[in-house]
Amino acid sequence: MHGPQDASHSDPADGKGLRAELAAIGKSLDDVRALILTHGDTDHIAFAARPHRETGIAAYIHKADVDRARLTGKKPNSGWGPVKIGPLAGFLWYSARRGGLRIRPATELKTVADNEALDVPGSPRIIHTPGHTPGSLAVHVPAFDVLFLGDTMTTRNVLTGVTGPKPAPFTLEPE
Repeated sequence: MHGPQDASHSDPADGKGLRAELAAIGKSLDDVRALILTHGDTDHIAFAARPHRETGIAAYIHKADVDRARLTGKKPNSGWGPVKIGPLAGFLWYSARRGGLRIRPATELKTVADNEALDVPGSPRIIHTPGHTPGSLAVHVPAFDVLFLGDTMTTRNVLTGVTGPKPAPFTLEPE
């Protein structure tokens, strides 16, 4: 990791966005040392299978979300809450165009625990943040004082289009 710009990506199943973002900073999949999955929802695990298959990159996840990431367990239903057809249709269309309907399980996973520092560039530290899923986590990269939240917090609700910092839709325990 050379800087925080080298650290983050969330992409649906096709992985094309990941390759494009890496190329934009002069990198390729061969430069990636780890994937840290902030939780086991399909829109976060979908792209982990291909890079592992192609390069052997390890994917890290909290043990409470392993079964969900492997598509062998289900997240309890939290209900959808309010929905507006426009934002929902946009989210579904975006996901479908990028392979979101052809999710592959993330099978090669390494589990992480709260307060664990990973032995990869940047020494990211894991912060367990259950709520969106039982295994949700945030990732703090002390070398750059950067915090990645996954869906612990979002700035746009994909179901309503409402903007502003709030827990992501489908959160099991929003309080």
